[in-house]
Amino acid sequence: MAKKPKYLVDGQSSNHLVRAWRTRSAYVVQVWLNQGHNAESVGEPEGDWEMPLIFGLEASVAQAILQTSA
Repeated sequence: MAKKPKYLVDGQSSNHLVRAWRTRSAYVVQVWLNQGHNAESVGEPEGDWEMPLIFGLEASVAQAILQTSA
C-alpha cells in the first residue's frame, strides 16, 4: 500500500476544497467544487491535476482551481 503523502495544502482555498502535495517532479493538486465540507466527506475530486514544480505551489493551486472551474 502506498504511503500517504504529506499535504502541503489541505482545506479551503478560493471557496473550493483543495488538497496538494509534492512528488519528485510535480505538484499534485486535487480540487473539489463543493464548499463547507472536508475532502473525505465529498467523494472524488472534480479536478485532479499534476503541475510542474517550476510553477510553484501557489500558482499550481490557482491554475488547478481555474482549470477545474472552467
